[in-house]
Amino acid sequence: MTLFKNILVQVDSQDASPRALDQAIRLAKSNGARLKIVDVVPDFGWPAKLVVGGYERVVEQLTHAKEDHLKKLTVVAETEGIDVSSKLLEGPSSVSIIREVLRDGHDLVIRASRGLRSRASTFFGTTSTRLFRKCPCPVLLLRAGSVCECRRVVAAVDATPADDAHAALNETILQFAKSMCGDHDCVVDVVHGWDIYGESILKEHMRPEEFEELQGKTEAETKRLVDELVTPFGMRVGQDNVHVIHGDPASVIPQFVERTTADLVVLGTIARTGVSGLLIGNTAEQILNRIECSVLAVKPPGFVSPIHL
Repeated sequence: MTLFKNILVQVDSQDASPRALDQAIRLAKSNGARLKIVDVVPDFGWPAKLVVGGYERVVEQLTHAKEDHLKKLTVVAETEGIDVSSKLLEGPSSVSIIREVLRDGHDLVIRASRGLRSRASTFFGTTSTRLFRKCPCPVLLLRAGSVCECRRVVAAVDATPADDAHAALNETILQFAKSMCGDHDCVVDVVHGWDIYGESILKEHMRPEEFEELQGKTEAETKRLVDELVTPFGMRVGQDNVHVIHGDPASVIPQFVERTTADLVVLGTIARTGVSGLLIGNTAEQILNRIECSVLAVKPPGFVSPIHL
């Protein structure tokens, strides 16, 4: 299935191993997509600008180095027969990337996570987290130090959606997971974590047989909903690669990812419009803070980025 037509990949001239570009080339070839390679000249902030001459010299040298690097990478992509262009952006990385997505209608952003080199305490770093929250198109973040080989892909779904947009997001997650998996050696695991709201309180105040009945009916209904979701994709509950796990999704999904050493997690980020800084679902954010593999984050239909041109 062809899902991407206009891919943007961010590279870093200081990265000797352009793994994000390698992944972008593979996806562009398999999807017949256009590819744009970008790098960013950051805004170093007011402290650097206090020494005006030194600051301007650094920016000029950095700009030339990044432009030369982009030209070399463009030639590499052209030899693969790809329709490719390049562009040097300026300003905060996440904002400049999102604005370029909006300007040119990109349908996928790829970049490599800085991992432990990030300024943030989380694995994916500040720029990646902002892209997860605010980029209007899917974002593929590659695990630091590796290219996503996609031998094992986890599709993290919520089969108990609250609305049609949520239901459509589940289907998109499964489509993307299958598309990213590619060859026959790859395994797609569908994972749904479930629990009962207020479970510990209910268990304490209900008779044991009542609670067991509640838990049993909840599990049965959850499995029915998961089965309804995965059947169109050639899967069924009860198969080895469909997992309905009892527990807090924010905990059981990262545990599953670690246990199976998954290469990629595909998950949806649910917008909370009107609440500053909360443009990602709480469960999704907790999962992202607890995993250390590549991630493809997908937005729900109708998502509007808070970043504007």
